[in-house]
Amino acid sequence: MFPSRFGIPLIPFLALCVGYLIGSIPSAYLIVRKRTGVDIRTAGSGNVGGYNAAHVTGSKWTGVAVGLLDGMKGVVASFGAWWIFPDEIIMQYAATLGAVVGHNYPVWLRFKGGRGLATGAGMMFGLGVFYTLAWTLSWVVLHRLTKDIIRSNVLATIIAPVLTWIVPAVAVSALLVRPQPVDDYAWYVSIVSVLLILSHADALRDPEPDPSTPPS
Repeated sequence: MFPSRFGIPLIPFLALCVGYLIGSIPSAYLIVRKRTGVDIRTAGSGNVGGYNAAHVTGSKWTGVAVGLLDGMKGVVASFGAWWIFPDEIIMQYAATLGAVVGHNYPVWLRFKGGRGLATGAGMMFGLGVFYTLAWTLSWVVLHRLTKDIIRSNVLATIIAPVLTWIVPAVAVSALLVRPQPVDDYAWYVSIVSVLLILSHADALRDPEPDPSTPPS
């Protein structure tokens, strides 16, 4: 058992906080500011992520670079927690959830961040890639049907955890990077999905511009 304070386990809480700080590094803000001098929060959709970075800079490669850096935040949080606490997967859960929250709501940018998809994908490499594969396959099909990136994001984020629950456990377990109960993994990715869906709420109201369209 971990020591606790006010009923909160201190070490997992600390892992969540460290994960938050890693996730809160604003890759898109820093790169766009360096390249153009523009505050990405005031341009395009205002989202601090790779998709909007591509639109604001007019460079899809900038968007790719931002996406990779955001993904690395998830990788660092996930493998870092695993390395420090090899026998406590709860620490990995806490650190990676913190990374998503930090990316979506960074204190340095007054809690205005990105959507968390790249960070979420990165952290799954240290836990289990079933969710990532389910999400990606769902997104590809949905995007071919809807031609709408944001709606495809949201629908894939709903479908992926459902598949995690209903696909036979042996299939899910085969794609887990770290041994863990499949039910625990399913609960974990369900919580991650809620965070990702919440981060898309504004985009559903006001769709983001296509990155191929020059910024006004």
